[in-house]
Amino acid sequence: TQSTWVNEQELFALARDGGPHAAITSQPVTVPIVAVVADIMDWLLTRYGARLSRIHFHSLTYHITGIRRGSWANVAAGTASASLTASRRACQSRLLTDRLFDLSFQRNFSLHVADGEHDILSVVRPFDPASPVTTWTVGDHDYALTPVLVCRKPVKTVGLGDAISATGLLSTPFKGRP
Repeated sequence: TQSTWVNEQELFALARDGGPHAAITSQPVTVPIVAVVADIMDWLLTRYGARLSRIHFHSLTYHITGIRRGSWANVAAGTASASLTASRRACQSRLLTDRLFDLSFQRNFSLHVADGEHDILSVVRPFDPASPVTTWTVGDHDYALTPVLVCRKPVKTVGLGDAISATGLLSTPFKGRP
């Protein structure tokens, strides 16, 4: 397996097996903290790097895709495409209007919490609606984050996770092992 996708429950269950933030991940979470999710993804990409080169995380309010540098193409576009799929399918609408959707993403967010030995908050970024995809690098891993336009009155949620993951994967072609 080179790629996988997870939601917050699945990601946090994996983290409880020796990963970072085990105490945090054992608590119920409404909106997962971006930096905590990114730390866990970084840990998984490092721990399973021989078999895993891409992780797509999706929650109600945002998506993050993490890859081993050089192994996948179009990561930012694939993450954005998956986010738009979530919005459009949930509302069953191709139009993205304020009447149908809310943007519930944080105004500021941190990209990294732990450095392996110390818990730190670093690189606080403001969210820019004019440029909604944020990219960054940690070691040899590249990340792309984008918020989700949350449907106010969902019409269809069955199969939404599969549609999100498939869209992100199809939009992010595998280039091979770096």
